[in-house]
Amino acid sequence: TWGNILHLSGMAKKDKKEQKEEDYHPYQRVNPASVIQECRIFSNLELDTKRCCELITTMIYIIRRGDKLSSDNATSLFFGATKLLQNQNPQLRRMVYLFFRELSPLVTPEERIIVTATLVNHMKDKNDLFRANAIRVLSHIIDPAMFGGEIERKMKEAVLDKNEIVASSALIAALQLTNRDVAVEAIKRWVTEISSAAGSSSQKVQTQAVSLLWNLRKNDRLGLSKLVVQLLDTPLRSPAAQILRLRVISTVLREDPDNERLCKAVHTLIGNANEAVSLEAVRVLCSIPGISSTNLTPATNALETMLTKGPAMRFAAIRTFCQLSSIRPEAVSVSNWRLETLTHDTNQAIAVLAVRTLFRTAYGFNIDSLIKSVNTLMAETDDDFKCEVGKAMHSLCLKFPEHHEKVLSFMHDLLLGEASLDCKRIMMTSVCDLIDAVPKARNAGIRCLCDFAEDCEDASINLKTLHHLGKHAANVSNPKLVIATIYNRIILDQAIVRVGAVDALGMFAALPAHRQRVAVLLRRCLNDPDDEVRDRAVFQLNQIQDPDLTSHLNKPVTGDLRQLEALLMRYCESSSFAEPFSLADAEVTSEGKSQKPASKQPSSTLPATATAPTTGTAATTAPATSAPPTDVLSNIPELAICGRVFRSSTPIDLTERDSDIYVRCVKHVFAAHLVLEFEVTSTIATQVLGNVHVDCDASGASSISFLRSVPIASLFPNVSESSYLIFNRTDFAAGTITNTLRFVIKELDAATGEVSDHGFDDEYVLEDVTLKPSDFLKPNPVTGFRCVSNSV
Repeated sequence: TWGNILHLSGMAKKDKKEQKEEDYHPYQRVNPASVIQECRIFSNLELDTKRCCELITTMIYIIRRGDKLSSDNATSLFFGATKLLQNQNPQLRRMVYLFFRELSPLVTPEERIIVTATLVNHMKDKNDLFRANAIRVLSHIIDPAMFGGEIERKMKEAVLDKNEIVASSALIAALQLTNRDVAVEAIKRWVTEISSAAGSSSQKVQTQAVSLLWNLRKNDRLGLSKLVVQLLDTPLRSPAAQILRLRVISTVLREDPDNERLCKAVHTLIGNANEAVSLEAVRVLCSIPGISSTNLTPATNALETMLTKGPAMRFAAIRTFCQLSSIRPEAVSVSNWRLETLTHDTNQAIAVLAVRTLFRTAYGFNIDSLIKSVNTLMAETDDDFKCEVGKAMHSLCLKFPEHHEKVLSFMHDLLLGEASLDCKRIMMTSVCDLIDAVPKARNAGIRCLCDFAEDCEDASINLKTLHHLGKHAANVSNPKLVIATIYNRIILDQAIVRVGAVDALGMFAALPAHRQRVAVLLRRCLNDPDDEVRDRAVFQLNQIQDPDLTSHLNKPVTGDLRQLEALLMRYCESSSFAEPFSLADAEVTSEGKSQKPASKQPSSTLPATATAPTTGTAATTAPATSAPPTDVLSNIPELAICGRVFRSSTPIDLTERDSDIYVRCVKHVFAAHLVLEFEVTSTIATQVLGNVHVDCDASGASSISFLRSVPIASLFPNVSESSYLIFNRTDFAAGTITNTLRFVIKELDAATGEVSDHGFDDEYVLEDVTLKPSDFLKPNPVTGFRCVSNSV
């Protein structure tokens, strides 16, 4: 860290009371050029070691800050620092080694070789500190071509060095080389030496040796099994090494949870004197999904004991219990009596985890105490915890419906209290689900929703609440309260909520007992300033006056709804509304039967004896009245992968209308695809065009890639058929696509209608197709535009 570098350079702040260390910044306005110029003192005969350490520290900061050094400056600094290696000052030498590590990526491999030879000589130094630093720096600057020979031999010998600093540095260097994929196979041949180092008396060397063995064998299943057996037979005194051994064992146990030898080894480590090792052993057993209850029981017993210790161990134990409750709730439920005592813990994090665990493992008779514990935490916890509590309460009520009154009372208080909109939305949805699933909770739930509707200020949540109140109009025990609540929204709320309230009143109007009273309220809505509210009120009043209309509208509409949508859009876009829209125009009825028989498409204009064959996957004869694009595209198998059309553009002419071959393009936008439809019409009466397709160059457009082309098998004269280009798209595409129409010309006998078997290739250059971001957008009608516009 930067604090360690300051400490090494001797520049750490002396007076910590005057200024905090994290606020101390000696190089805030440092000038890189002046520092590089001053680094020339590295060549002085009489070195100022303290000043050299300061300059090296400054240069390391400049490099870490991201300043770019020119190759000349990097080379001069690199070789200038080599002269400092002659100095025997330990602090300066350590800074020089660190400087080499930072500068090595900025110089060429040929320049690094010179320093590498110097560091190899330092690996033979009598000073153990210099040897260790040289080994660690070498692991950062050498490449696969340099590794081998004397470097490999010296590093291998250093693994078994008597000095723990040197041995530790050699193991760290080997780990660094394997992470960089440098000489991995060569280091695998050191397994004997590394295994011997795992039995070292130094705890640090033990830990690093086990880590290196794991890194070498983690992708070898058989080698990993052998490593586990080897580690079980190796006495490890280092707690960190024992934790690493447990993690290696957990990897094998996930594939073989019934391995009794490994389970017994983990059980033994549960009683370890070191709390970290004991906790890791417990976590290993709790993380195995398929472990038996017999092997899991010692872990849960140990966790119960840890719950009585200090705050850190209590937090670790309850966190493990919480994780275990999501996969094995029955194993945690036996400890619920202990977890209940933690719901009042002074540490809020521990109390929250205890409540979260109890929700997953609760049983009927402790729900009351659980709700009391949650109420004490609600004022101090964040909204995420409140949302989770709402979901857990919902699950509890479905599991124990006899406790619905207390659960709904808790949700009522939370809905009317201080919470985020997301939390209130989750709570409101939970109350609605409880009303639907638990009949006994219906009246209490309806009262809860009425109170919430009076208090809620969010329009989207209020709309859902009002819809649910109207949905249960026939089952409400106190309809006057609900009707009054809904009508209050018409008087006091914004336009979009008033629209939902009018619809909710209409649901009550379907009941004969409330029809007249609701009709009076709906007539008052006819003077509302918002158009949508007035239209809804008129619609609901018409349903009240015409029972047949109500029964007709209550029947489910089935059939091709996409065609109905397309016809409605076309009717709305027309300039004249002289004739009312009729469902008879679409193949959709409330009975699910067609009111309009399927009409055959009129045949295209052809010579008397010539008929256009219907072969070809992309051939679609243009009818007298064009069908909606969605219908046409859905009948083409090659476009099935695209899904549903999001938007289709207006046709764009790519050739002159009076040319021999007239082509126009329509851009169809899908969720992850773009389809270009090229509608081709040939007016040459004596020719048939075969294999008609478009070759494109999409290199000028962004965010799309060509997928496939759908050609026209045969194109007869005066017939409009379509060829398609399909593109994958990742975002809004922009740019131009260059297109060339290619086809095979075959002669057509106008008298007999026969087509020649032979033809010749030809092409026709088309205009470019331009893609714009607006092609990927479509208008979104807004209900209550005036209100939405004012809220922006």
